[in-house]
Amino acid sequence: KMPEWGFSCSPRTLGNMLLLESGHTVALNKVTGKGIWASEKYRMGYGSVTVFDNGKKVAALNNDALIILDTATGKELAKH
Repeated sequence: KMPEWGFSCSPRTLGNMLLLESGHTVALNKVTGKGIWASEKYRMGYGSVTVFDNGKKVAALNNDALIILDTATGKELAKH
């Protein structure tokens, strides 16, 4: 379900991936658009993915939590 005021994020690239926060944090192949991985589903918000730890991790802020994900697998490493 779309939130009353919509949602938005700034896309980020990392290697061959396009990273987006859209309820699920997703990594897509930036050339083909094919899905690489997706996080657990959360409520959409206005946060953007931030890459850190030399490209090994991403942080994403949604309407439920700040989550930290492994960029290789999309595995959730932390949530607050």
